[in-house]
Amino acid sequence: MPVKKSKGKKSAKKSPKTKKKTVKKPEAKPAVTKPAPVVAAPKMKMAPEVQPQAKRSLFGAFVYLIQILNPIILGLGALISLVLYLVRSDRFEKFHSLQSFFYGVVMSIVYFVMGDGIANGTFMMDASTDAMLYLLVSVLFLVITVLLSFKAYKKTWFELPFLGGISMRFL
Repeated sequence: MPVKKSKGKKSAKKSPKTKKKTVKKPEAKPAVTKPAPVVAAPKMKMAPEVQPQAKRSLFGAFVYLIQILNPIILGLGALISLVLYLVRSDRFEKFHSLQSFFYGVVMSIVYFVMGDGIANGTFMMDASTDAMLYLLVSVLFLVITVLLSFKAYKKTWFELPFLGGISMRFL
């Protein structure tokens, strides 16, 4: 039987060539860009952060080295240490200032007694023995002063016998 072809109507038969359906991709929404989170720059160790530690150690060494002024002007080193103790707020600096003050007071008393004894002849020794005694005590105080300065510069809490304990009570 012959197949009738109708005009305008599609036949039920499929043609061997079928078009592939193209899948429409959904329209991509424009990407919403979120602002990048603000991240603080990493802190770098600069000179100002290191500086307070260096100041502390230099201050500790300085308060002992000013005690070298005691034989020249009696009690000046101790007086400067006391003023620095009253002005400073750091515990390390206050300790070394106060210990230096007490050390300066002891040094001043020793120099006063020795100077008075040598001048008045209280020691009853000849001049060369008095001079040797004065030199020996001065060298001893100088060695102790340099040792204390070095210990404070290395940021150690070095306590002198008796004087260190008194200094700790006042902190």
